[in-house]
Amino acid sequence: MSQDFFVEVICDIKDRLEIVESMEDYSKRCEFIEDIQYLMKVLKIAPSNEYPEIEEVEKQVNNLKNSNNFILNNDNIPSCSNSTYDDSDYVAENFNDIQNEYKAVKIAKEDGNYNEYISGIKTVTTKILNLYHATPNDHYLNSIIFDSYLEVKRELDEVNIASENEEKGKKERNKNLINIIDKECRNSSLSSDSTSWSEVVSKKKQTFDINDVKVTSIADKIRDNIPNDPRIPGSIPKKELHSNATYLGIRIIKEKSSGHGFESIFGKYIRLHKKDNSYKPVKSITVKDPYLSEDVQVKNILDFFKYCWRNINTLEKFEIITEAPKSQKNIVKLKKQYGKSKTDNQIVNMLNNQETKIRCFMSEIENHCKSSGVDFSATYEKNIHERYVYFDNGIFCTLERGFDFYYNNYNNSSNRDEWNCKATYVAYYRI
Repeated sequence: MSQDFFVEVICDIKDRLEIVESMEDYSKRCEFIEDIQYLMKVLKIAPSNEYPEIEEVEKQVNNLKNSNNFILNNDNIPSCSNSTYDDSDYVAENFNDIQNEYKAVKIAKEDGNYNEYISGIKTVTTKILNLYHATPNDHYLNSIIFDSYLEVKRELDEVNIASENEEKGKKERNKNLINIIDKECRNSSLSSDSTSWSEVVSKKKQTFDINDVKVTSIADKIRDNIPNDPRIPGSIPKKELHSNATYLGIRIIKEKSSGHGFESIFGKYIRLHKKDNSYKPVKSITVKDPYLSEDVQVKNILDFFKYCWRNINTLEKFEIITEAPKSQKNIVKLKKQYGKSKTDNQIVNMLNNQETKIRCFMSEIENHCKSSGVDFSATYEKNIHERYVYFDNGIFCTLERGFDFYYNNYNNSSNRDEWNCKATYVAYYRI
């Protein structure tokens, strides 16, 4: 039984003791005293070192027994033949609660909440065993509770066997995942002044005289995508920027701030040719974002296209570059997320559904482009990370969050300046 159960019993006894002291009717006192007698039997299975209140309660009960107002039997418990208390009520009530908890555990299993299911089945097994020990042998629920315990115990044994088998293969899976992460790290583009993690830790020890350095477990590495010996970049490589790119400025967008519509962010950069002859009119726009899986993300890009079409009369092409759903990175991500609860085929089916959803999104944007007389193209690449907008007048805008920096606007205002934004930034370059 849980600790909360015994605390509840102790509180129940204390409440009944207070009530008995104020009672004048002898027969009613007898009923409450027999209730207390049964509850004290339940407390016999409670670990006394964890519940010091039990000793205090026992003293109060003994004081009540020794009161001259009662005739005591050989067990120092008042004999009350008129009592109508049925001790089966207390057992039945707790057994019913445990059964309901067991049903909830079953639902968690059906919903795929495997950790919740394992924790729940262990708790139910302990509770029902404790209830069986606390139930008198002649109680009508005694055998039923025992049969229920055997059923739940068999299920727990099956869970333990499955956990042991999973543990055997865990090291091999961890090794494979680490190898994948290491491979991705080696293949990634880093600046020439990058430094190995082990070297950074060594310098930290020498410089700051630090002896205790946290050891990262295999589980931490897999969860956080940390390779065995990662490299720390000395400077962030500008993968998409030309070496002669000129930094123009940055726009900081604070959390829950407004006034950051498309015109506010991009307006002056799409009209530069009107003030500076060195810029040409915009004819093509490229949007790159690896994560386009939600309706709101596609709506943001679609609204951005509509803004550009209304404000750039020379626009001829609109291009989107996004990540292919069935990339190695996404497969590893889903395997880590679902573990053994999803098979490889189920994960592939999930990615297939995701790919279908993204292509439907692209078709929706393509239809708007075609109806506006603008060419559209969608490109699917593997393992991309950058988020940016590139105007072919030479303006390159890096977007920390892509276009997913607007909070959902439940007022459905078409004026993006009125929308609240998430904290982010937009950096501007000329290339």
